[in-house]
Amino acid sequence: MFINFDIKVLKQFLILLGILFFYSSCSSDLGFTKKNKIDDKSVTLIIDDHEIKWGQYLFHLKKNLAFTYNHFFLDYGLENSKEFWETTVEGITPLDYIKTKTENQLIETRAILKLAKENNIINQFNFKNFKSQWQNFNKSRIQKKSNGQIIYGAISIDMFSYYNYLISNIKLRLKEKLAKTQFKIDEKLLKEYYEIIKPNQFSYYEKIEGVVFGFDHSILPNNLAVNRIEEVKNHLKKGFSLNNSLEKKYPPGEYKKIVFYDSIPIFGEDNPNKIIRESLLKINIGEFKELKAQEGTFIIRLDYLSNKKYYPYEKVKKQVLNYYQNSEFDKLLKNTIINTRLVKNKELYNSITKDNFL
Repeated sequence: MFINFDIKVLKQFLILLGILFFYSSCSSDLGFTKKNKIDDKSVTLIIDDHEIKWGQYLFHLKKNLAFTYNHFFLDYGLENSKEFWETTVEGITPLDYIKTKTENQLIETRAILKLAKENNIINQFNFKNFKSQWQNFNKSRIQKKSNGQIIYGAISIDMFSYYNYLISNIKLRLKEKLAKTQFKIDEKLLKEYYEIIKPNQFSYYEKIEGVVFGFDHSILPNNLAVNRIEEVKNHLKKGFSLNNSLEKKYPPGEYKKIVFYDSIPIFGEDNPNKIIRESLLKINIGEFKELKAQEGTFIIRLDYLSNKKYYPYEKVKKQVLNYYQNSEFDKLLKNTIINTRLVKNKELYNSITKDNFL
């Protein structure tokens, strides 16, 4: 059986088919698939001739999700919603923020690996081999457990934690080697360095007293707490005192006196007391300041500060050397980062939306 085709229709069909094929090829070359899904093997960035494919980029980006939510919540009161990632706050959206943060972290990691290779700490490190190494690590621990051997900690470890462990270990070994080779310093210069950093790094106050009034976010949501604190601030500006009477006037606020002694250390970078202590040292006696933390929104006031003292050089000599070597390492790393070459797959990079990682 023969079918008669209209030649013009056939030509139009072939032209249309060619156009569709062309755009399909272009999208494939850029790394796009249906519904803007990005192929894991698509090159997203090139850092010093090292290709960062989408799978690796996405892995790093997801590590920053919680941090991004917290950053915009604590600094701007922006809560998670359907519009969160596209909401512009002070000229930047959370989407642009997390992409930039991820990009900077990848550049820093590449700089660390470059220095580690130059100093014979590692031969090479790539994401594909890392994933295999992580899988083998977990398989080994599971096998040891099944054989009745003692396993400390979790039997298996997630990929994020294993990656952080490896990079941190490489960085530590690099710093230790450079401390023995490049970052040496004689006693005279080390003492001079101590005098320079002493005011900020080796000073202390035997006693600090202050007061705190605020709202715990577990009791009062962030947006309400911020509004309530504004009311309290306006109240204080009228000359009223920051005291326990505020608990009745502004419930469910909590008022408490707080005292810090140098002899009693505060552990943990995210410890609220450490944040309060550091914030008190930034204001004058009698002044109050608003303080936002993950736990709540507060107003603090400094009431007493003992005279500043300094730890003697001989007592902190090792710490001084550590500060010096860490400072030199930071300078080297920063210089390496500055000289790092970055190339973006702009079409792919600019097409990234929340749907690609949520």
